[in-house]
Amino acid sequence: MSRFDPHKVTLHLNVAVLHCDSPVTLEETLLLLKDLALHIQRVGATSIAFPRAEFAVIERALHDHALFPRTIGKLPRPTEPSDPTPSD
Repeated sequence: MSRFDPHKVTLHLNVAVLHCDSPVTLEETLLLLKDLALHIQRVGATSIAFPRAEFAVIERALHDHALFPRTIGKLPRPTEPSDPTPSD
């Protein structure tokens, strides 16, 4: 029998991670984001995790401060109705 306890493992879906090159960079980034209503969770000394739904808000805030982080992965496209209702 394995000593691995599955109850001590958590798998999160729809989460984005922002990883900085140093703890100082993370602190500066958090200062830029402090006035926004976000659900940020620190992950170690150089990263934060946040809901994927807040990605655009964080990206926009960083761009407003001339910070252009590299994005890895693809964002889902906005969904379009598969059967639009006809106009009368």
